[in-house]
Amino acid sequence: MTLLDAESAEQSGELWRAAVLYEDQLGGAASNRTLLNLAVLYWQCTDPGVAAGMGLSADQMDHASRRTSELLDEVIRLYPGDTEARFWTRYIRWADLGDPFTLEEAERFARTDSSSLIPWMAVLSFSRGERGVPEAQALLRQLAGDRSTLAGYARSVVESVLESRRRAPG
Repeated sequence: MTLLDAESAEQSGELWRAAVLYEDQLGGAASNRTLLNLAVLYWQCTDPGVAAGMGLSADQMDHASRRTSELLDEVIRLYPGDTEARFWTRYIRWADLGDPFTLEEAERFARTDSSSLIPWMAVLSFSRGERGVPEAQALLRQLAGDRSTLAGYARSVVESVLESRRRAPG
């Protein structure tokens, strides 16, 4: 199997199959993007609704949780300057464990590395659409053709906040 097979499985919603196929492709030269995509894919497999929809067992969810952390740690170890990996680590800890993650911290991530617009989804969300709108819209354009789970998650956050803003009175 190839990386294209993994991407195809992911795009068709077969996240667990995609994860297995990605794992087969990791080898020694995985890019930071591949590792981050797989980490977020696994993270989504830990969501009870997603897991139930895919029929994942508790063991599979535990494996997904463990691999999410391991992969994020690996990206940070292999690519120490990767702001996005540090961002996802903080974001997932906030989302899953309730670790404090402030708007100001999200903005620091967003301003640290202009090559990644992903942290702007948190800035937009944490500020309830008051900050980071142009950057989040640029993120949507950047992710337009990307059908990875990571891109889909980021798009859903941004689109949700922007839609809430449009519907807000006043």
